[in-house]
Amino acid sequence: MSDDINKVVPSGSETDSTSTVTTVSNTDRIPRPASHKIAVGSIAGAFTIIVVWCLNKFTGIEIPAEVAQAFTMLGATLLSFLVPDDMEAP
Repeated sequence: MSDDINKVVPSGSETDSTSTVTTVSNTDRIPRPASHKIAVGSIAGAFTIIVVWCLNKFTGIEIPAEVAQAFTMLGATLLSFLVPDDMEAP
């Protein structure tokens, strides 16, 4: 019965006794540190929110919440795209 658990059954085919699933425990995985892309995207998001707040506070320009959210998303995405991945950095 326990052998049936490890068998892989592709869709539309019969079981093959040589096909098994290899399991990897959590202790075998190497943790990856946070990417610079994540940090830059988060900082860009916070920065755009502050810019929108300053525009409202000091100039009286009121930006709808949806537009502010879109501005934040575009800024975070653009800067995250421009920053190289940690694995690609020289």
